[in-house]
Amino acid sequence: MKMNAYLIPGLKRLEDFVAESFGVTVDDMKKPSRKRTWTEARQFAMWYRKKFTKEPLKSIGKRYGGRDHATVIHAAKTVNNLIETSPEFNGKAQQALNEIRKMNRIINV
Repeated sequence: MKMNAYLIPGLKRLEDFVAESFGVTVDDMKKPSRKRTWTEARQFAMWYRKKFTKEPLKSIGKRYGGRDHATVIHAAKTVNNLIETSPEFNGKAQQALNEIRKMNRIINV
């Protein structure tokens, strides 16, 4: 019997959902580049971790290319602003959030 990879807890990480929703790769999100699509995906992932986990800001920044805690704070502010002002960004953010919620429901069943 072939198992659905999405049903295996921990196999698909937050970064995978975000990368897919924003049309980038996980590696792109961790690069030092300031390319807009990569930056937005990276900022959303930082925002999510800051908002929904107790992970230290320094640890979050380190996860995404060795950035510092101030970058995480800036990312969270930027994402809050983009969610309110950019329909395109908001659509991508909602898609990522919906996929994460679906996965959480599967894991918690």
